[in-house]
Amino acid sequence: MRSGMFFTALTLASMVGCGPKTSGPVALDAPAQAAVVGLVAPMDGEVVQPLPDRVSSRLDALLTARNLTPRPVTDGAADLSRLQTTGQRAAWLAEQADGAQYLLLIESAATYTTQIEGRFRWTVDVTATIAPASDPAAGASKTFRVPVFLQFAHQKEAAAVAEAAVVIERQVGQHLDQWLSGR
Repeated sequence: MRSGMFFTALTLASMVGCGPKTSGPVALDAPAQAAVVGLVAPMDGEVVQPLPDRVSSRLDALLTARNLTPRPVTDGAADLSRLQTTGQRAAWLAEQADGAQYLLLIESAATYTTQIEGRFRWTVDVTATIAPASDPAAGASKTFRVPVFLQFAHQKEAAAVAEAAVVIERQVGQHLDQWLSGR
């Protein structure tokens, strides 16, 4: 009898430590604007494209939850295509910030890998950079990789990035929380 109660108590105690963390997003004390650019780099080296709406809407929601008002910067895709590094793109975004206090740059590239059991495997590489608009070099970047499967052969980079939307949202949210908590 005693060993059964001990086992139950031990099980309950271990479950308390393993439960999901319920702390919410790190929010700024006062509202601020964030100039946001998200792009998908094509495999063929052509002009970069904006993030799919499925990803952009999730990023807007996570910024809003952190008391950041997203201000998408949509002009200048041709400029971003010429700029090859994250530093160059962050500096360009800072020039376009127009009063925003922060910058959020999401760079993605999707690569077709193989076909497995009739599905098309892609790998989506993402770099998320958050920085103060006044000093884009003082920002922090996080790079991560998301494997996804697409159903049809005609689906390309944008579809692969859209399929990775949930993971992109989670990873960018964690990155923002870490960066904002250090401010």
